[in-house]
Amino acid sequence: MSRRRTALRVTLATAALAGAVLAPVSAAFAADAAPASASGHAPITEKRLPDGNKAIIYPMSAHNFTAVIVSPRNAELAVLGAKYPVYRHGSWVIKLNARTGQITADRVKPVPNCQVTKETGAGAGTMALLKTDLNGPHAAFLDGDTHKRFTVWLDRKHPVLPKRYGFMAKIVGANTKHPKLVFNFEGGGHPSATVTFPALPASCHR
Repeated sequence: MSRRRTALRVTLATAALAGAVLAPVSAAFAADAAPASASGHAPITEKRLPDGNKAIIYPMSAHNFTAVIVSPRNAELAVLGAKYPVYRHGSWVIKLNARTGQITADRVKPVPNCQVTKETGAGAGTMALLKTDLNGPHAAFLDGDTHKRFTVWLDRKHPVLPKRYGFMAKIVGANTKHPKLVFNFEGGGHPSATVTFPALPASCHR
């Protein structure tokens, strides 16, 4: 076999191999350009989103739209449609109206921490743990040395410590915005003490 014919066969084999390798790669790039759900449909508009990404809107049929969310480098992040119309990215929620093709972006407010606590000395080697959350004030009592919590809790439904415990503790104004804990763990003529519960942030509502 001549060198020329051998070189020709090598060239043809190389070309065939290249075709076999490149075909699926090019198909993969085509898949990145348009999702399978939008194949054969030309986009009608592109919208720059406030999170830095872009939405490409495809009309699939009358009153049926698909949106492809892509990154600034054109990487596909999500495909929105009638079944899955919402995509969340960081503090932004992207939503597609699949009937009209309108896409909106709304910033989600951070969820406030609606629980605050504080500790205070209650006398006789006891600590009072005061907590305020969306269900109102709560008070628990701890051993001042070990911080082991006693089993009794005070709250809106049970604002008064039962007499069988031998001490006095109660929540005053449990249903108001400024509840207080009144307590006396020392006895022997010692006056009662009053502590205000910690207030919730203004963004929380009880």
